[in-house]
Amino acid sequence: MIDKQITHKAFSDESSHNQGRYRSIAVVSLHSSIFKEINDLLLASLHSSGLKGKELKWQKVRTNIYGNAAINVLQTIEPYLLDEALRIDSIIWDTQDSRHRIVGRDDRQNFARMYYHQLFNCLDQRWPSNTNWGFYPDETSEIEWGEFIKIMDKSSSAYTILGKLSPEIQRTGYSFKIVDFSQINSINEPLIQLADLFAGIGEYSWNNFSNLMAAINQDEGQPSLFGERTLSNSERERCKVIRYLYSLCKQHKWSVSLKKSRGFMSYKPEMPINFWKYTPQHDNDKAPVKD
Repeated sequence: MIDKQITHKAFSDESSHNQGRYRSIAVVSLHSSIFKEINDLLLASLHSSGLKGKELKWQKVRTNIYGNAAINVLQTIEPYLLDEALRIDSIIWDTQDSRHRIVGRDDRQNFARMYYHQLFNCLDQRWPSNTNWGFYPDETSEIEWGEFIKIMDKSSSAYTILGKLSPEIQRTGYSFKIVDFSQINSINEPLIQLADLFAGIGEYSWNNFSNLMAAINQDEGQPSLFGERTLSNSERERCKVIRYLYSLCKQHKWSVSLKKSRGFMSYKPEMPINFWKYTPQHDNDKAPVKD
């Protein structure tokens, strides 16, 4: 499929795409020039964390070894986020909002549409125009990828006016092109594992907000509005990772809310970590229904 030099790469994964109230997809995107460097560093981080030959996934962040591994990965990518050579965008949708609370909702088709919204927004809005992309999602049979890529190609075309003084001089351009595509097993690609981590963090922060805040308040020695309760090891480890990520966002002023929004949500999507809480765009923005 490659017919042009790849300038950027995107890796993606999802969390709870067919279960739970809140569901999420994350896209990790970066300059292709740093791909090998950051890939090697992530592998080294996983190995030093005791996960050599194992996979870091949010569902596994239930013990100390996986919680520490997740934090080590966040520390590894921090310089690249600051240099704007890497970014992570997560879309989160609420299956109980006006868009999704309809009879006969087709979750499979809706999942594909959410994937489209997330990927198009990232490639079109968060990176420069005229970029050539390699796109590598985790393996899933929920999407007809051939048709998906065709739709992305049509959406990325643009018609550009070269100058205000000569509006009749125009050229056909494009905002981005996907010039390489393949599904990859996440165990073979640490950047897909990173996408899985952020997709999981996104939906967990919304689906389990009360438990999360109880864990945070107990860790900080503060009285909980949700009542005292015994926390499981899984809750403590996940709380530890989320607290670290939240402190990282606050430290660098990345405008990511947690407590006020009752789940991770970004106020400045141009920042390198972006949690996009999807809301219906207009009255007719409805999830697809089954035939």
